[in-house]
This record gives sequence, C-alpha cells and structure tokens, in this order.
Amino acid sequence: RFMPKTDALIEIKNRELDYTATGQDGYDVISYLVGLNWEATGKTTGYAKVGRRERDSKAANVDKDSSTGWEVGVSYMPLEHSVFQLSTSRDYGFDSEDPSATNPLFTDGSTYSLNWNHKWTAKIATNANYSFTKEDIENGSGVVQKDRTINRFGLSVDWNVMRNATVSLAYDHTDRDESNKVVNGGADSYKRGAYMLTGTIAL
Repeated sequence: RFMPKTDALIEIKNRELDYTATGQDGYDVISYLVGLNWEATGKTTGYAKVGRRERDSKAANVDKDSSTGWEVGVSYMPLEHSVFQLSTSRDYGFDSEDPSATNPLFTDGSTYSLNWNHKWTAKIATNANYSFTKEDIENGSGVVQKDRTINRFGLSVDWNVMRNATVSLAYDHTDRDESNKVVNGGADSYKRGAYMLTGTIAL
C-alpha cells in the first residue's frame, strides 16, 4: 500500500492442464503481472495488471510462446443493491477438444465483459452480462489456423424462496463466428441458446 486507497501488486501465477487418463500432455501458462488495486470513491473500485504470459508444453510438437497479457476491471455501485462491472483480459487458452490430438490447438486473444447485478426486492435479483471475445487459434508451432469472434449474452433471475434456498432461471446466448487462415483450418461457426433452471440449498 503506497496511498490511502491504492495498493501496488506483483503477481506470478501458473495455470496447468494435463490429460492424465490418456497420457497426453496439456499445457502450462505462467503469468508475470504488475499492477494496482484502487478504491477511487466509496462507489467505485478497480484493478489493472499488465505483464507477460508464457505458454509452454512438454509435447514435442509444441513450441514455447509468449505475449503481453493484462487484466483490467472497474466496479461501480450507484446504489447499495446495484453493481456494474466492466472488465477486459488478454490470455492464452487451450482449444483442442480431443486430448489425443497429435497437433493441439491454442487460443490467444482478448475478452471484454460487462455485468449488471441488481437486487429488486429482498427476494428477487437479476444478473445481466455481455462479453465479446476476439482470438486467434494457433497450432503448436504458433501458426494461426483461424480467427474467432464470440458474442455472448446472459440473463438470470434469482428468487430467494427461503432463507437458505434459492431458485434461478437463466438464459444464455452464444454467437460464434470463425474464418480460416489456412486451407482446411476447421472453422466452425454457430449460434446457441441455452435455458437453465437451477436450485441451491445452503446447509
């Protein structure tokens, strides 16, 4: 802490994925980030972190790669029962759905998200969220196979039926658009909607 409402931070984290059942290697992503956490006012807080992300794998056909990464977010609470959150990040991911694939695919891209949570009454609350993702799909050598954009929208209503029981009804819509950068890049575009009814009981 170097100011009354501002903290400086250094963050090192490792994300690892292994397919132990199939004996195939997954990947590791190590992030080295520096940044700030702050509370601008009683209603606004935020964070900003930037640095390097390194992607590696034990697989023989996967090259090590690195790029600039970040995590930035701001929360605004105009009312005690209403919160807006805006965030963005740039990171690596793993795209191969088949763990036995001889040429795994990775993602490298950015995501921007907006979320609004509002409590209408003591028992009813809603959550609306939207995210936009733009990323490259790369093979193990770092060659871009296709590019992808994803628009996603979600809306949920939570009903606190009892003190320890909640029922939620949610809808999630995803619109994914892909285009090939090489011959037979495997582009797969689709639109998908999902309805979910869930119940939670706290013991």
